[in-house]
Amino acid sequence: MKRRVRGLLIVAFVGILAVTVLALGMGYYYLSYRNALMHEAISNKVQMSVDQIASDVEHAITRIENSLLRDIAFSASKDLTPDGMTQLLADHPAIATLLVEFAGGSYYTAGISPPMAKWLQEQAKEQSALRDCR
Repeated sequence: MKRRVRGLLIVAFVGILAVTVLALGMGYYYLSYRNALMHEAISNKVQMSVDQIASDVEHAITRIENSLLRDIAFSASKDLTPDGMTQLLADHPAIATLLVEFAGGSYYTAGISPPMAKWLQEQAKEQSALRDCR
């Protein structure tokens, strides 16, 4: 009888030990899995934040460039001859950069691209006509 009780105690001890080890293993697996998920979520959030900041900066720069181009091109009468346009570009180098980007850089000669110069002249004439009508 004592032997049988001793055997049952050993089996119970081994069973409890096995269940404890199994519970610890499952807890470690759960915590490491949760940690990996949290790490991935944080890295994705950081990347999204960086992308959002880059997008905001790009929009701000575009807004400033567009405002600069409008103010210079349409604020007052300009000399729309090629020499006058070249002087305008010399006075405001940011416009030359914008014109190269808008024209794709392929037609850029002597400070201005022909398609953009034509468009700019048309817009300035329209604005001038609107101002004269008022």
